[in-house]
Order: sequence, then C-alpha cells, then structure tokens
Amino acid sequence: ASASALVGRTPRLSAHPLMPIHLKFHGALGEVTGSTSFLKLTSSGSVYAVDCGSAHRRDILQEPAHPKNLPSGCKPDQIKGLFLTHAHADHIGMLLHWVKAGFKGPIYCTAETARFAFFACGDSLRILLRENPKADVGEVEKVVAQQLLEKYVPCVPGLEAQVESGLSVTCYPTSHIMGCVGFQFEATDSAGLARRIFFTGDVGTVEDEAETRSMMRTRVRPVKPSDFVVTESTYGDKQRKSGDRSGKARLERMAEVLERGFRHGAV
Repeated sequence: ASASALVGRTPRLSAHPLMPIHLKFHGALGEVTGSTSFLKLTSSGSVYAVDCGSAHRRDILQEPAHPKNLPSGCKPDQIKGLFLTHAHADHIGMLLHWVKAGFKGPIYCTAETARFAFFACGDSLRILLRENPKADVGEVEKVVAQQLLEKYVPCVPGLEAQVESGLSVTCYPTSHIMGCVGFQFEATDSAGLARRIFFTGDVGTVEDEAETRSMMRTRVRPVKPSDFVVTESTYGDKQRKSGDRSGKARLERMAEVLERGFRHGAV
C-alpha cells in the first residue's frame, strides 16, 4: 500500500486511550541474567521495579542494575516498591546495592521467596567481599535488606491485591523454584478499560505437581487475559521431553545425585 493510503487509515493519536502503565526494560536484554524491569503508573507517577538481578559482571560497576547505571526516574530511592519473582541471584542479586542507594521498600513476594532471599543476602555479601574486598556494601546493607524481607508484603497465588489506588496485582506460580511466581498487574486506562501486563519471571516445566512429585506448585495460567506479556525468550524455543515430567524418573535422578555425594563424603 502507498504511504498516503496508510496515513489515511491510521487513527489520530488522540483516538487512543492513554495507557495506564508505562514500561522500562533494563536488565536481561541480549542475555539471560540481570533481570530488571520498571513500570510507572501514569495516574500517580509511582514507579515500581520487577526484580533487581545481577548479571554476574566481574566489575560490579558494570552491572546493568547497579544504582549508577539505572535510568533517570528509576533510581532505588525513587522506587515505590519492588516485586520479586523468585530468589535466584539473577533476579535479586543487586538488592544490597539498592539498599545502599536508598531503597526503603516495600518488597512484594511470596513467603518462600522472602525466606530464600533473606539467606541469599548473606551469601551474596560473602561472595562479593571475597571477589572484591573494597566493595561499597557491607554488613549494614545486608541487615537492612534482611529487615525489609522480614517485613515483606505477602503475595498469595491467585489472590488479587491492591498495590495503590488504580493498580492491583495478582501472582501465579511458574514452577521454576519454590515460591517462584509471575505477576499480573492491572490498571484502568483513560477510556475506563482494564489493561493487564503479565511478567512471567522464570518459567519451569511442572504442569502437574502430583505427576512430577515436585515440591514446587503446578504452573498456573492467569485467569484474566493479559494485553502484554513480558518474558525472556529463553523459554520460547525448547520442547521439554516427557521424561522431565516423570516423578519416578526425577526421584531416580535425585537418588543418583545423593549416592554420588555420599560416596564423596557429603553429609
């Protein structure tokens, strides 16, 4: 079609309702670590973060989610809340640095994620100081981060929660690790229509926890449809083998791992 024909069919910008949520993608771009995204509620200007992951850079200042590298308006002391999908380092690894830069919470996550992240703070600090003795975070930041995690805002799978006026969130298990969830945010646009954005986090293979005998919950799809889905392309091109869903096969593999460990003196 000609350019003029296309212009003639294109509605004016004013005809589109204002999107109630703006997105900023910052981490896990072109790689599979360092997950960090931001969303802004247009009605209030509040900015929230989904994850604050480490990309495992040798130089901490080269971390995409280091406070010095975050975009304007998304600095830790400007963020109204942090949603954690799960407690792996590539999703929570920069928390101590965010605390150092003024992040004061709250943290939204499941009970399992809060507990795992609490202990991960100590592990992160030990590893950081071992590799970089002159790191700019220390015991103080670890304690503050753990205090924030102890006061976490609980996210119960399938239960919608009000974040602030005009913004709600519901989480759904994604079966990656214990406590792992995706977050579906909902806000109303200028035309009065509900708009939803779903952040999947990392996605696992457990579709039936009884079949797989998994400690993780069955993966659950959101009840309401999403207008936009934010996910990592890692999870879009791999067909899982049926054996991965076999509880018997999983137990046999676990027994092999434990047997090897005992032979080598594991306690």
